[in-house]
Amino acid sequence: MGRDTSCLSPRDIRQQVAIPVIGVGLITDPQQAEAALENGDADLIALARAVLYDPHWPWHAAASLGAQVRVPSQYLRSEPHGLKGTLLPNR
Repeated sequence: MGRDTSCLSPRDIRQQVAIPVIGVGLITDPQQAEAALENGDADLIALARAVLYDPHWPWHAAASLGAQVRVPSQYLRSEPHGLKGTLLPNR
């Protein structure tokens, strides 16, 4: 995941185990998280501070990556105006 660290990277761990590996730590932007998944560095991404700072981080990430997210219909009422069309109702 690009950091110099004394710990094993998620990619190193993935090569040694047969279970999903979560990438965590200093993931702050959607492109960084997406790259970790696409490059095979991690199977899942965990976020903490970024979501504490911005509770709508997942919505902003989806918009930034040009994705749409299916959500319960109740969530559509709280969709931010700048992100219209990012959230879709569950079927």
